[in-house]
Amino acid sequence: MPEYEFFCSTCKKPFTALMHVKEHDKKVEPCPKCKKTAPVQKRISGVSVITARKS
Repeated sequence: MPEYEFFCSTCKKPFTALMHVKEHDKKVEPCPKCKKTAPVQKRISGVSVITARKS
């Protein structure tokens, strides 16, 4: 399950949440501090890929 980054405009704090891709497309995670969803913005973060196969 991917980890997504969000930013709460009320608290002025970033936070992360583990969500399925389908969940992330449909909803915004509430802020863990103030519990609001309206001022929360989705953020674009870097991607790192880990594979089990040796090269």
